[in-house]
Amino acid sequence: MTDEYDAVAVARAKAVECQQIADAEKDRCLAGVADGLRDRIDELGKRVAKDQPDVATALGKAGIDELRADLADVATAMAADLLGARDRVIWSDRNGEPIHSSLFTYLYKGRMEPISAALRAHGFEVSGQFAPQDLYRTRKDEQLSLALARLESAQYALNEAIEAQKKQSVDDLWD
Repeated sequence: MTDEYDAVAVARAKAVECQQIADAEKDRCLAGVADGLRDRIDELGKRVAKDQPDVATALGKAGIDELRADLADVATAMAADLLGARDRVIWSDRNGEPIHSSLFTYLYKGRMEPISAALRAHGFEVSGQFAPQDLYRTRKDEQLSLALARLESAQYALNEAIEAQKKQSVDDLWD
């Protein structure tokens, strides 16, 4: 039975190592997206203003500056949320696009609303003009993809080792 226990210990250590690496990659990814939020959200505001020039003109320079300050506040809050979101994001590497497949769902669930609310507060009509993928510049990240794949493989190996250990325990009891 020692061999099975050793195999579980080795597999568990590998899974822990892969989890630490994946967590570091997730944090790096989230920090990269968070770092770009202010510019991306400002771009969204400008895009909405260009689509509704009469509203933008009525606001004037002072109103636009106030809107941009409000959008910057939203970006700061969203960045803080993202930086602490590693364990709340459901990470996947669907279609080799770990940033998009993981963050789209996380951001879509009500986290885009503060952007819309800030724009509406300044008189803009907002409905379906932007989506979560507007907040990040890339969908792919090779390092994150690799870390997620290695973690999945290590977790699978650990589960297999645990099952083998359980079966061996029954065999030992049976003898």
